[in-house]
Amino acid sequence: MSASVGPDGAYYSSELGEFLLPYDVVRGAPDPDAAVREFAGSTYDAAADLAQWDRASLEPASPLSPRHAGTSVV
Repeated sequence: MSASVGPDGAYYSSELGEFLLPYDVVRGAPDPDAAVREFAGSTYDAAADLAQWDRASLEPASPLSPRHAGTSVV
């Protein structure tokens, strides 16, 4: 199994057994905050999918969730 993560420059280190986002990638990004958010979201997605988590039951819809950004609650 494999997974890709973002932003460009992020990678999985088999030596360390974890995903890495080099500081220089963040520092050089047009929007460093967005780069870190993309890394966090994509590594969570990769881990959850590879582990075959029941994401529907683990991730209830919430207006505070980044996955639901742009939606409104009435």
